[in-house]
Amino acid sequence: MPEPTPGRLLARGQDADVFAIDDTRVLRRYRRRAVPEREVAVMRYVREHGFPTPRVFDVSGADLTLERIAGPTMLEDLRRRPWRFRAHVVTLARLHRELHTIPPAPLHLSDEGGAVLHLDLHPANVILSPNGPVVIDWANAARGDAPLDVALTAVVLAAAPSGPRSA
Repeated sequence: MPEPTPGRLLARGQDADVFAIDDTRVLRRYRRRAVPEREVAVMRYVREHGFPTPRVFDVSGADLTLERIAGPTMLEDLRRRPWRFRAHVVTLARLHRELHTIPPAPLHLSDEGGAVLHLDLHPANVILSPNGPVVIDWANAARGDAPLDVALTAVVLAAAPSGPRSA
């Protein structure tokens, strides 16, 4: 498969940039390292178990080609419609519950515990597609105890600024 040519920058994270390739694919390019094998393995595994995450098309060095999911992030939706906060918290709780029921045994994650953890499941990492929410950015995924995953989401939500954003 030829190397995808990155198009327009869609998002910039701490570790990687996401570029449009076409209407069906995006390129997540890591800036300082190769794509973590664990991230790809977890994404493929949870998707096989019916969890909503983008399809992985290809991995090559620092490049991860993924299914492009249409829709705003939950964070973008909250900025436009803050009154939906409660509904989005319910969605985050449902996503945690569904993720934590997937057996982690086949995953060769160094951590111990009884659940697959995302460890970065917050509104910026959930795309609200026409088919329902889709969880992205699995770079921190691990095996562990489910309450830790939920607690990290609670900390992110509690630390988020409230009220109007200043320019």
